[in-house]
Amino acid sequence: MVGLHLIKVGVILVALASLCWNSAPSQAQISEFNGVEVPGTVVAHIAASNDYKYNSPSIAILPDGTYLISHDVTGNNAPTPKPTYVHRSTDQGQTWNQISTVNSLTWANLYNIGNDVYLMGNSGGSFVIYKSTDGGVNWTSPVSSTTGRIGQSNATTSYHTGPMPLVEHDGRLWRSIETRIPGGSSNDLYAGVMSIAIGDDLLDASNWTFSNRILSQDSWLPGNAFNSWREGNVVVDRDENLVNLIRVDPPKGSQEVAAIMRVQDANTITFDPNNDIIDFNGGAKKFTIRYDAGTDRYWTFANIITPYNADPTVLPSSHRNIVALVESPDLRNWDVNRIVVQDLSDMEYIGFQYWDWQFEGADMVAASRTAYPDGLGGAIRFHDANFITFHRVEDFATKRPTQSLVADTNNNRVMRYELTETNQWMPVGQFELGNSFAGTGLNKPMGLAKDSEGHVYIGEQTDGGRVLRFDSSGNFLNVIATEGVGFTGRPESLVVGPTGDLYMSVAFGANSDKVYKIDPSTGNASVFIDTNFSGGSLNNPRAIAFGDDGNLYVADRENNVFRRFDGMTGAFLGDLYTADNPEGLVWDEFQSKLIGAYRDGGDANLVELGAAGGASTLYNVSDIGRALGIVVIEGDIYWSDWDNGKVYKLKGTNMLATSLAGLSGPGHLIEADPIPIGERSWTHSGSSNWSDWNNWTYWSRPDSPAEVAMFGSAISSNATIALDATYELRGLRFRDDNRYTISGAGQIILESEEAGSPAILDVQEQYHYLDVDVLMTDDVHATMGDGARLYFEAELDLGGNQLFSFGPGRLWVSGDFVMNGGRVVVDGQSAFSFGTNSNATLDGDFQFIPDESLSLALGQSFDLLNGVGYLGNETFDDILLPALPSGLVWDLSSFYNDGIVTVAAAAAGDFDSDGDVDADDLAIWQSNFGMNAGAERTNGDADEDGDVDGMDLLAWQRQFTGANPLTSQASSQVVPEPGATLLFLAHCAAYVCSWSRQLSRF
Repeated sequence: MVGLHLIKVGVILVALASLCWNSAPSQAQISEFNGVEVPGTVVAHIAASNDYKYNSPSIAILPDGTYLISHDVTGNNAPTPKPTYVHRSTDQGQTWNQISTVNSLTWANLYNIGNDVYLMGNSGGSFVIYKSTDGGVNWTSPVSSTTGRIGQSNATTSYHTGPMPLVEHDGRLWRSIETRIPGGSSNDLYAGVMSIAIGDDLLDASNWTFSNRILSQDSWLPGNAFNSWREGNVVVDRDENLVNLIRVDPPKGSQEVAAIMRVQDANTITFDPNNDIIDFNGGAKKFTIRYDAGTDRYWTFANIITPYNADPTVLPSSHRNIVALVESPDLRNWDVNRIVVQDLSDMEYIGFQYWDWQFEGADMVAASRTAYPDGLGGAIRFHDANFITFHRVEDFATKRPTQSLVADTNNNRVMRYELTETNQWMPVGQFELGNSFAGTGLNKPMGLAKDSEGHVYIGEQTDGGRVLRFDSSGNFLNVIATEGVGFTGRPESLVVGPTGDLYMSVAFGANSDKVYKIDPSTGNASVFIDTNFSGGSLNNPRAIAFGDDGNLYVADRENNVFRRFDGMTGAFLGDLYTADNPEGLVWDEFQSKLIGAYRDGGDANLVELGAAGGASTLYNVSDIGRALGIVVIEGDIYWSDWDNGKVYKLKGTNMLATSLAGLSGPGHLIEADPIPIGERSWTHSGSSNWSDWNNWTYWSRPDSPAEVAMFGSAISSNATIALDATYELRGLRFRDDNRYTISGAGQIILESEEAGSPAILDVQEQYHYLDVDVLMTDDVHATMGDGARLYFEAELDLGGNQLFSFGPGRLWVSGDFVMNGGRVVVDGQSAFSFGTNSNATLDGDFQFIPDESLSLALGQSFDLLNGVGYLGNETFDDILLPALPSGLVWDLSSFYNDGIVTVAAAAAGDFDSDGDVDADDLAIWQSNFGMNAGAERTNGDADEDGDVDGMDLLAWQRQFTGANPLTSQASSQVVPEPGATLLFLAHCAAYVCSWSRQLSRF
């Protein structure tokens, strides 16, 4: 856990304001400006015709809840000297007013200590600090080294900075700083840090200490691609050490990175280019990092690059039209949490950049330098902002992205979109991973449904059409049913019913016009509503929906009516509303409304259907075509336009907005579960590199103990994943009938982030290969499907932990195997296997915990270990087997020959059924000697006559071994030394004599 000292001083009193964060009004994330919808709330605007631009936004929250945003102005016609403007909001960001102008200041950040506010930035090459004691209205002037002129520019040094955060650590405040030689290239930046003791006067230059500064080197990246670094973030890392995580500018076509500098003390920083350059999507643009103790994560906003805005002919630093909230457990591995704002329409003139932000309770509030259309010609270019905008991201820790799926029917695909904080539909990619599912690709996908576990069902509207099931990431699972086999007619609309069964209307094809009920677990399909039913008939039933009353509603197009049926029996309950060609239908569970769409003389109509009949109009004009699919997302209604290839959003009565275009015959649409953060699926169609985040769902590779790497249906043939670095993972999951091989000089460390929860290996089908070293730092549960195998081709090191193997599939060690005191645990459904080239060091235990399906009866054998002949003379430290009923023992005599253990009968004198007859058994006889009735073997009754007497002792004496003759050399039992044995037998003889004397008295 990162210490509390991570909370920066300037935010300490913000905690008081955050106590009332729940009272913050729900804020619109779009501004109407001059007839244009601008993402965020407009704080300031300048027309491009003025030939200057806004830069360097920074935000602070004062103790009374007031927000301040600052920004500077540069450009050809910018005021001289270049000013920074300060704006204030007293209604939590809903409205803003400029309250002051600070002249001769650029690249500044706001920072507050109690009621005092500071602006720290650049003034003509010098580093200066301004102070305000009245909430940002009036400011001091840094005219000397005691009034805020902290770093004076000179012939050898010019200061460079940005609106970067300060952090408290080890009794000091720390901040990044860069310098360059005046007149030098902007790439020739020396990076370092500056700090001051907490409580010292920030305006006195003598109180500040500057560290050494390091000049970046092109050679730090292959191809001399390390152009420069700038705008670092001082952060406390997981080891309670201070680092400076800094932006890096690579050349065109490069994957983005960032650099981590080590702060040794106030005077010294170091950098190791071999170990401290990290992959970072968005790392070529300015970012602000802060730590949140509640989530135990580091957070930032980043201008990520996705396949939808990637352009290898443009510098990575120029990709600024997508902003994502990203998070990290360790500052080295970063994952996309959600898309906050995006506009892919014009990368050259649209940008959202330089986000500075603060935590406020469960929310984040941010200031953006925004280049966007304004009805006045827009921005000069993406880089030259014409807006400063304010943004609120609600429930950052718990809220997941809102996503939808659209059946792009004529393009034979299903598309995934994300609804951003500003109500834009961001393309996330094709939903289904791969091009072949049970032998063929999607063919006319039309119906979509989602169950409570996040599984997605897709129905193909074609003869021979299938109903297919996918996981929430888009990996193919199985075919549920097929037309002509399990049902007749072409699949149209799908919906999951209250009990988890899948319901499907069939509207075209032979013997159609029905509604089927399908059991997803078995694929059994039965007619739920037949073409002809008591009370009427179906003729081209399109959309179907369940209401909260449990009834099933049907849009019966050719009968021109919306109908209602009993959701349990399928009995007809009557017509609900008569309309021309009804096609769309959805239940809005948020507002308990049934919403339908129909065509009236070619015009589209959207209505709310009353429970007792009748309808109220939501929309009815003639500018859209057929509405087949409808979905309600967060209270907003969206529907597909089959004729025009679009998806619309209802904004108000008779007002529509086009949310999506470029589709061909869009069918149904549903709200989708977001891609799970804890599982990243491989999306590339073949072999490629693990490190490239574009090969994974949501542009985030698996690289932390919180994540499982899923290798599913994406590949079209056997593929090799190149892994050349060390990645900590919670586990690996394989599910595809093509083979995956993970190969390279890297290493996989299996470690679960959740205490008490094991790491996992899950292999559902086929053979897959790990040709990289694998180290376990936690227990690992391996679940192996029938016929599945996972081969460890390189080193497998248990690291002193337990490796459990469950299921009929097989774990196969073909390389080095080291236990380091660990344990292999099998359930008896399959043998743990060693291959020809294995090199095993069995410095640990082997344990058998039988699967509940197995019977431990006399004579039963279990094949637990395969490839014993490749082990040489290696033996396990101990073999641990389950307890057996009285009279049965484990026969391990062939374990190291063929890996088999057998349930055998115990000797009569083996009272403790441990496979030997020794002093332990004598002690049992002795403690129960004289028992006259009800005795069993466990009491010392060797002859099974119900008592414990001298005859039982004689049986023990005749069978005495002192050791287990059935066990191998791995037995933990100790054989008595010869002298001890003789003494022991003499002791037994004394018992026999005593017994004889007792007999002579009768």
